[in-house]
Amino acid sequence: MSFWPGFLLLLLFVLALPLVAFLRHPRAEDRKARDLAVHRRQLAELEEELASGLIEESEATAARIETVACPSDGHLVGFDARAVGLA
Repeated sequence: MSFWPGFLLLLLFVLALPLVAFLRHPRAEDRKARDLAVHRRQLAELEEELASGLIEESEATAARIETVACPSDGHLVGFDARAVGLA
């Protein structure tokens, strides 16, 4: 008789896991804001490396282009040629 209550508890637990993950899934706006923050940090680090002489201007330009390109979908994220020093 103790098999069925234990089985039902385990079943409820297993079914609740995907529900919790679905409810905690971040919204698209949150992901975009987080992605833009990451890109801005990467560009700031790039400028620091350029200012300290660790990289040359040609390398910085190539890295700016690479940093702005979003690898997940191939689109440019918040691309502004003046902001990344390409204009």
